[in-house]
This record gives sequence, structure tokens and C-alpha cells, in this order.
Amino acid sequence: MRTDKRDGIATRRDFIIRTTGAAAALFLLPEWRVRWVETALAQSDDALPGAAWQARHNLSPSDFQDEFNNWTSQGYRMVDISGYQQNGDVRYAAIWEQVDSPPWRARNGLSADDYQAQFDQLKAQGYHPVRVSAFNANGSVYYNGIWEQSPVGAWEANHVLSAEDYQATFNRLRDQGYRLIDVSGYELNDRPYYAAIFQEADGPAWEGRHGLSSAEYQSTFNRLKGQGYRMVHVSGYGVGRTPYYAGIWEKTEGPDWEARTGLAASAYQGVFDQWFYQGFRPARVCGYDAGGQTQMAAIFNLVGFSSADLATIRNTVNGVMQKHKVPGAAIAFAKDGRLVYAGGFGKLDSGGHEVSPTNVFRLASISKAITAVTILSLVEQQQFNLTDTVFGDAGILGTTYGSKRYTANMRAITVDHLLHHTSGGWDKDHADPMFRNNSYSHAELIGWVLDNTTDGSDEKSMYHLDRPGAHYAYSNFGYCLLGRVIEAVTGQSYATYVQQNILSQCGITDMDIAGNTLADRRPDEAEYFGGNAYDMNVARMDSHGGWIASAIDYVRFIVRVDGFDTPPDILQPASIATMTTGSSANPRYAMGWELTPPNWWHNGSLPGTTTIMVRTPDGFCWAALFNTRASSGIDGDQDQMMWTIHDSVTAWPSYDLF
Repeated sequence: MRTDKRDGIATRRDFIIRTTGAAAALFLLPEWRVRWVETALAQSDDALPGAAWQARHNLSPSDFQDEFNNWTSQGYRMVDISGYQQNGDVRYAAIWEQVDSPPWRARNGLSADDYQAQFDQLKAQGYHPVRVSAFNANGSVYYNGIWEQSPVGAWEANHVLSAEDYQATFNRLRDQGYRLIDVSGYELNDRPYYAAIFQEADGPAWEGRHGLSSAEYQSTFNRLKGQGYRMVHVSGYGVGRTPYYAGIWEKTEGPDWEARTGLAASAYQGVFDQWFYQGFRPARVCGYDAGGQTQMAAIFNLVGFSSADLATIRNTVNGVMQKHKVPGAAIAFAKDGRLVYAGGFGKLDSGGHEVSPTNVFRLASISKAITAVTILSLVEQQQFNLTDTVFGDAGILGTTYGSKRYTANMRAITVDHLLHHTSGGWDKDHADPMFRNNSYSHAELIGWVLDNTTDGSDEKSMYHLDRPGAHYAYSNFGYCLLGRVIEAVTGQSYATYVQQNILSQCGITDMDIAGNTLADRRPDEAEYFGGNAYDMNVARMDSHGGWIASAIDYVRFIVRVDGFDTPPDILQPASIATMTTGSSANPRYAMGWELTPPNWWHNGSLPGTTTIMVRTPDGFCWAALFNTRASSGIDGDQDQMMWTIHDSVTAWPSYDLF
């Protein structure tokens, strides 16, 4: 709906007030206005997802009051509220908007008598209700309401209607030209009851349904959506152990929208995250209890992308996933330091759970950039220099590791050599040390490797070192050594220091070092498929390939070291320039970053994992994470997938979802 289309505005002040049962009739702001506000927000640069609204669910009464006080003190108004029972306790879900509005009031958890008292008091002050939620908790019915001081047209409302009375009222008012604006189903005395609001106003074609079983609801939903109707209101409610649904649909044009019902309360957060990070915002949310099982229903409206651009992103990712049989994927894009898109695709695990953009994946070798940033941060703190040697009496690690005398080439290795993969050996293509002796600790593995390394080409030794700096040889082991440099200098474990001193500066609190086995997998972590993904010592790969993170958090890290002004980088410009400069041995590899001028990037690959991260000169940073690498060419297609999205999206949102 265009923001200048205001058909159906009612200006008459003749009210029809009905009272049924113990509480008074309820009022609701006409639906055209609610949708008009949402559309206006979508067109305002400073009023978009993450900036102009907040949504919360699963709030206890005290938590709800805290959230209410917090957001109203910041100029937000509550525009939707739902009360429901969860495990015998009262819970709330609510949406707040930061938008200019007439004076308003809100109350929650009212009995019928208390609601009547509040209704009378606020009505006398010129307020009328604009939202109501009726719900049954432990055999008692409660009401939540929002009131506003603004004119409304003719309306009629009842809040204690049996199914038969509701149908009769619906038929009568529909025939008189009224529109159903709101309907809330609830259980009373083991029977369905309804609170409903009707507005006498012109508007688009509409349909209202109630008392729908899950199957009937889905059939009705599919039919009306196929006929061009948009869902504008949903109410879920339980009668006995059976869930039922009521809804309102309007035949209007508008952005993409999604509606979900029957969501387990534990699954709602994942669904919310999925739509939020793709540019959708919740328009309605309803919690309800059916036979002791808490469920959620919600409607989301697209405000971030055009429908065509969002379809381009989905189709591009799904095409690559189908080609390579990728079970699950997560991607994230930032533009000018702002997170503008994140999405989860496919299956997270063998249990069939869907990937959320907040799920964590093994990062593999894009972990190296984290280690490089940490090293450069310590150099900025003057803890050591890039030209300092690593081994020997004068080296940072001294003679801690191994039992044999270090070779001349070994004693010549500097921190810079390790960062640039120019240490002279230990490369991944020749018996990569990091994939041997899985039971060894860091110290045991490093000692074993050093004791089995000679200068030159002694055929009796497993590993050989050339003169450091002369040749490029990609070395996971070299970045393992950098992790030990960090530990030696800081006196903390690698992971702890990075988490507390690097990631925390980026606002990241949820990145960890991966576990090795399926049993070690975090509850929100992807399961990895193909290629013996659980036969490695991934935890020992900490500083070269061991981190797990969401695509969102990895991009959150990149934008703090990307050389752009916003947000501020955690390294000095000179350090970032050093970090992104290649060596004479390989100008295309810097420090934890590959260089394909003018782009910086790196990929990652482990059994069960394929990853890519990119920084472009036009202000973009992105990451893509797959939970397999079982197909040939998957890494190249993953990279091209992200470039296709970058090149194809016609308009990126101006909001920030971080």
C-alpha cells in the first residue's frame, strides 16, 4: 500500500459500544493505519529493522515490564502484544516502534473486572483501545490492551462471544458494510470464545476466518494467498489439546510477506532470526497454549529488499547447494560497515533442523585472519616486532619445544615469515603436520615436528626447511606456531586472549574453538557431512583453522579490520596496510589474507567444511559457510555464488542489522 493511499479513513465520531459479560467492549485502531505506519517505516532511512522497532517474546511479567520501561523511555511505543501460557506460567510477546504517535497507554495481565475499570478510566480521558489480547492461563482469562487518543469512525466490538454468537455478529456487521479489523480467540469453560473488532470503512476486498483446524487453516491460507490476498492478522488459540486459528486477509498489493503458525516456542527464535536478517520485520506475533504445548504464530513483512532481489539471493544460493548437494549454508553481507543481509539455507544437521543465520560453523582457514589481526595488535602494543625470531635463545618461543638443536634455518624464522607462509617449509601439501598424530597436544606435535626437521633436503628427515623468506609455501603449521607466540607473550591461552582482547572489541561474544567429535558439537553448531569430518583434531588447529562462528559474527569481525572509516577499525591504518601487503616471495598472499587486487579474501576447507570471506573496495564484506566439501569445485562455486549476489542485487538496504 502506498503511503499516500488513505482510503477508508473514518472521521465520524458516532460510536457503537457493546458490552458482553463482565468486561466492556474493545476498540482497535483501523487496520489501514497500522499497515500505513509500517509502510512509511520501510521508506524511511532512519526507521528500518534494527533501528526503529524492537520485538521480544517469552517474557515473564516482570521481564515484560522491564522491557516496556526500557523501550518507552527511549521513545518507542508498543504496537502489538500477546499474552499466553507456557508451562503454567504467564508469558508475553510484544512489538515496539520508534515512531511519532498520539498519546497512548498500555496495560497487561488484567482480569475482566480490572480491564473494565481501566477501560472506563481511560475512556473518560479520551483514550480508546487500539489493541487487545485475550488469553487463558490456568483457567482464568486475562486481557492486555493498548489505548490511544485519536479519532476513530463507527465501530462495534464484543469480547466474550461464543462461536455461534461470533458467527452471527460477523454475518450481521459484514452485511452492514463493516470490516473485521481484529479477532482474538481464546478458551473459556472448555469452549472457544472470541473478541472481535469491526470497523465501518471502505477498503480492499477482505476475508475473515475463525475456528480453523491446522489443516483447514493451511488450506485456507494457500487458497487465499493464491488469489492475491495478504494475511494481516493471525490469532492462534487452544481448546483442550487442539490448536485452532483465526485470521484476516486483505486483497492488497505490498512487499513480500511470510506467515508461520504452529511453531514450537523453542523454534520461534530461529524463525524470527531467519526473517529478520533477510529484511523482514514482525507485524503480528501471537503465543498460545494447546494441550500444554506452547506454540507461536507470526506475520512478517519485507521492508529491506525488493522481492526480486531477495529471490535472486535465494535462487543463487539454492542453485549452488543443489549442484554440490550442500546440506546447509549460512551467508552474510555487510555494506559500508552495516550488516545488510544474512541468511540460513538447508539443513543444519541429520535431525532436519533448518539453518538459522545465527548458527555457528567451522571456519577452517579463514581463522588465519583472526590470528594475523591478533599478532598485529600485539605488535602495536610493542610486545614484539614482526622481524623478531621465533626459535632459539633469542626467539619468542625460545627452546621450549623439541629435544634437538635447532637448525640455522629454523633459528632464522621470524614472525613475519610465519604470517606470510615463507618460513621455508612445513607446507600443507607435504605431510601437513597439523593432520598427523591426532592425539598429540600442541607442545607434543611441535616438538615432534621440530625434531624431524632438517635444513636442505636430507632424505632421512620427514620435513625440510629452505632459507626463510626465499619461497612461499602455505603452512597451517606456521599459523599453529603463531598461536603459541600469542600464548608466550600474553601468558593466556590463545582462545582466551583472542576472545577477551580482539573479538570483544568487535562486539563478538559467541565465537569458540571447535570440538573434534560429533558429541563435542555445540547445540547451535552445524553438523558436518562427508570426508571423515570428525576424524581430525580440529581443536588443535585453533590458530590456523579451529574457530567456529556464525557468518554474521565473522563479518562483524571483518568490518572492524577492513580499512574503511565506519565502524572504526581495531588496528591502526599502518597495521592494516602491513596486514594486506604480500611478500616478495608471493605478492598475492599477505597476512591471513589472499590478494586479488583490489580485493582481499581468504577461503577455508576441511573435511565437512567449505568457507569464503571477501572484502571489496566498494565497501562490501561478506562470508559464506557450508557444512560439506564433498563435491569437486565446490570452493570456486561458493566464491562465484557470493559475487553473483553482489553483482545482481539492484538495491541494498540502508539499515544496519548488527
